[in-house]
Amino acid sequence: MFERDRISAAGTVIHYEVHRSKRRKKTLQITVDGQTVRVAVPWKIKTREAREFVRKHAAWIIKSLSHLAPPERRRTRPESDSVRVEGTTIKYEVIRSRRLKRTFRFSVERGAVWVEVPWDAYPEAIRSAVRIRAPMIISQLSQYLPKSRRKVTERDSVRVAGTTIEYEVHRSSRRKKSVQIRVERGVVLVVVPSVAKSGVIRRAVRDRAEWILNKLSQAPPEGIQKRFVNGESLPYLGEDVRIVVRLADVPSPEIRLDDGRFRVAVPPNLRGKRRLEAMRQAFIEWYRERALDQVTECVDRWWPKLGRGGRSRVLIRNQRRRWGSCASDGTIRINWRVIMLEPSLIEYIVVHELAHLSVRNHSPDFKKLMASVLPDFRDREKRLGQTEGILPL
Repeated sequence: MFERDRISAAGTVIHYEVHRSKRRKKTLQITVDGQTVRVAVPWKIKTREAREFVRKHAAWIIKSLSHLAPPERRRTRPESDSVRVEGTTIKYEVIRSRRLKRTFRFSVERGAVWVEVPWDAYPEAIRSAVRIRAPMIISQLSQYLPKSRRKVTERDSVRVAGTTIEYEVHRSSRRKKSVQIRVERGVVLVVVPSVAKSGVIRRAVRDRAEWILNKLSQAPPEGIQKRFVNGESLPYLGEDVRIVVRLADVPSPEIRLDDGRFRVAVPPNLRGKRRLEAMRQAFIEWYRERALDQVTECVDRWWPKLGRGGRSRVLIRNQRRRWGSCASDGTIRINWRVIMLEPSLIEYIVVHELAHLSVRNHSPDFKKLMASVLPDFRDREKRLGQTEGILPL
């Protein structure tokens, strides 16, 4: 008795038989007999482990099958080539096969792109086929990147009313239909489904051109950062608070809010970039502590109305592209920058995440729930959107 299974590796589908043996204890063994691949495994081994073992030795199996195949079915060694599509370079391996007549077959295995083509296919025809399938390839390649890099970035621009709008395109396999446009620190970000066409993206940017230009005019000039010197200001609970710096015998920068001013004590031996970074970190820590207090108080106030089961954990995080999130286990994560906003917007963010304990999506039921507890939630949502991309730090 044996099981039949298959894997796809290097653009090739490998069919094999799994033979289980109670006498075999640990080792796995592969044999190629003619066009039959047999895998001998211990009795209790999982199918997934057998697949990984075959995939690990796929190159040897393909080579063995090629040597044993009739001449008309043998493949060539892979050829390497690449194309550039809208700012992204796609590298791929070409395998020529006498079995294929017209069709091209694409596969992405462990971050490598393989294209199986007819024996006499022209390189330019292969490049054209890769360009056509580029959205699918980019989407599949993104799965092999670390989570922090899974959105593939392209750059493009459109010209509207005499003004050029440059933007970055982030293709996401998680996004299905909608196009999201954000302005962060003077940069226009467009998040789209992985298969979105360039024309659709450009049209979306043109449709939002007026809003984008308005956001860009509000954003601080690129490259200008806070220097944390006397006279500068930082937002706190919706108000701009001036910074007053003095030298003091302290081990590291110390911040206190007194008489409507940030009074910062700095050690005299801290200078240049070290001073700048130390003060930045000190402000972030100060903000995080106040954010935790403010958010916790808000959660306590709204829990009787929106809470479900045991009290949710509240965590303060450094989320660059969202104000908050509600995990499936009920944990509430809030961006520490909320403490820069006016209290009514902090309340909106907390209520929004607590509402997700009852309704996980943004359906009409969710909006109905929000309206029942915060009648002016749409106005607060709009005002919150106007702050994106203009907060320091």
